[in-house]
Amino acid sequence: MKEEEISANGVLLKGINIRRVFKTGKENLEVLKGIDITIKKGMIHTIVGPSGAGKSTLLHILGGLDRPTEGKVFLDNSSLYDFPDRELARIRNKKIGFIFQFHYLLPEFTALENVRMPSIIDGTNARKGYEIAKELLVKVGLSDRFNHKPSELSGGEKQRVAVARAIVNNPSIIFADEPTGNLDSKNSDMLLSMLLELNRKEGITLVVVTHNVDIAGKFGNIITLDDGRILGGENVM
Repeated sequence: MKEEEISANGVLLKGINIRRVFKTGKENLEVLKGIDITIKKGMIHTIVGPSGAGKSTLLHILGGLDRPTEGKVFLDNSSLYDFPDRELARIRNKKIGFIFQFHYLLPEFTALENVRMPSIIDGTNARKGYEIAKELLVKVGLSDRFNHKPSELSGGEKQRVAVARAIVNNPSIIFADEPTGNLDSKNSDMLLSMLLELNRKEGITLVVVTHNVDIAGKFGNIITLDDGRILGGENVM
């Protein structure tokens, strides 16, 4: 696959023949069975499917968190898994944002410090990093929570901090794995509106994993995964 083919027609990310096999004792469990998937810039793509279909595994591989057993993942013309772990971590921190069902905030740090963490890793100037983090917390409606630690925040507030952290380095793409899974309906709607606004106003590409058909309907561009395969072959949105 040539680099110019990856970037053609606004393609941001492309997965080719992705397989993932886990060893379980003496047997092998094939979770992904040759996935071809194309993600275009500035769009929202929703991955749906039953429990055990391989949704989260696919998300982790596309996002550089887990190496495939076989296959390639290209992001911005770069073959992610051709890089050593250290360089892959740098690319992931700079170009990719993550929002999970569990917020994974560091409990000993404030909301402001949690948001700033990726920019610290990236080497951003401290003053600039704090200013960006403050701006993002204001944007997600937490201007009065700068110095609160996760234990002092509600579930919805923690997820909003996680959203701010995901976008602090201005990533090319955000992966969200069941982002509303632990939220009530009010906070769920607020978070979904926030993600839609990020896509609409900032042009951030989103890939959202969900089992909720209502959420999938709001985002559109649905990719259905079942038994480790995409139904209908390659999904190009």
